[in-house]
Amino acid sequence: MAFIASAVAKNIQDKLKDTPYDPNSMFSILRDRKRKIYGGRVTPQEAFGKAKDVHGLFKIACPVDIPIP
Repeated sequence: MAFIASAVAKNIQDKLKDTPYDPNSMFSILRDRKRKIYGGRVTPQEAFGKAKDVHGLFKIACPVDIPIP
């Protein structure tokens, strides 16, 4: 498990090498994404600015909405 975590951390560091972000700021940016809850669904708000940059860098595709089980 520690090896996998180290490999993931190294991959993140390599992707962020030529950007103004470091791993801590990247996770803070992604953590601060807003969402709305309608009925039984969670709808993430559109990514803007830094969050959009991080999504593009890591090719993250956010779902339009997520059902709450």
